[in-house]
Amino acid sequence: MIKELDKRKRIAIITSGHLPYDERIFWKFGKTLSEKFDVCIISSKENINTVNDNIQIIGFIDLNKPKAKIEQFLIHLSDFNPELVFCAQPLTILAAIQFKKKNKKVKIVYDVTEWYPENITTKLIGLRRIFNYIILFLLNILTSNLCDWIVVGESVKKRRYKIIAPLKHSTIIGYYPVLKFFNYTPPLIANDKIVLCYAGVITIERGIIQLFEVAKALAVKRPGLFVSIIIAGKFTYEEEEIKFKRLIAHQDNVNITFKHWTDYDKVYFLIKDADICFDLRKLNFIYKNSLPIKLFEYMACGKPFIYSDISAIRNEIGDISCGFLVNPDNVDEIVDRITDYIDNKSMLKSHSLEGRKIIENGKNWETESNKLLSLVDTLLK
Repeated sequence: MIKELDKRKRIAIITSGHLPYDERIFWKFGKTLSEKFDVCIISSKENINTVNDNIQIIGFIDLNKPKAKIEQFLIHLSDFNPELVFCAQPLTILAAIQFKKKNKKVKIVYDVTEWYPENITTKLIGLRRIFNYIILFLLNILTSNLCDWIVVGESVKKRRYKIIAPLKHSTIIGYYPVLKFFNYTPPLIANDKIVLCYAGVITIERGIIQLFEVAKALAVKRPGLFVSIIIAGKFTYEEEEIKFKRLIAHQDNVNITFKHWTDYDKVYFLIKDADICFDLRKLNFIYKNSLPIKLFEYMACGKPFIYSDISAIRNEIGDISCGFLVNPDNVDEIVDRITDYIDNKSMLKSHSLEGRKIIENGKNWETESNKLLSLVDTLLK
């Protein structure tokens, strides 16, 4: 048995921006690849050294200087000695390139899941923002052209890399859910009760306060209706959590239940009791041009959605027949869409079934994983 394992080729997944148990890195890429290869996940976001489902997981933190992080990634890459490295950020590509200098046959893949450098520079202001954007964008161009292949999570992002790295092959491997983890549970809106839900990273920009305002307006419009909200996730900023909890403390017509985030294979249990799921994020550059991952998990569970009107969703799904896209700042419009579901149970059922059907018919990880394995086989020939 040991000899058989020794023959397996090694793949490293390295990230400077995600925790090691990130759903894409561990639950999708890691688990899929570990069926055929030895896999090691290396993250600079958590101190960890363990093995889970035959996946080696190594992590470190407290290294603020990019050079120190690169050196630490390089140490772990040298120890594991992979034939293929998936990199989640430009900084990790720099580490992989250093490793490749001594291991010429190593292949490097850039897995693009975020708008870089917008995901960093939007937090800055003034000249500092402009300067950092230019430097990081140039870094992105450099590293994109030094890797061997680019994987992109969605078509909108792929267009950028066709411009900045036109000679590099690229493959879209989507964010779709692992279907076996999400059971179909249709909404059961009663005449006297409705359960709204938000799941994922919790911030004001992602519309958590707006959802509360919608729930309050719905309770006023339908005074005999018991309105509750399930909020499943974790606040990114402590000050925003304090602000939100102070806000909801001064009302009594909406019931709010907080649920702690959990492992990816148990997310279904956080949202299974919801009737309608929401994401009322602000329409800034990143949100307007990014597919929300949770959208597909809601659909897999058979939950109709009400989302900010994002072009990326329209491009992905086409004719929206499993939810509504709305102006996130228009509370009245959103309340009207909720009451449409309350008053039209046949539409509610139809949207529920259609969402699940879309996921079953191809927008699931079971299908996407075949693309990943095919790509790896091509690179490791």
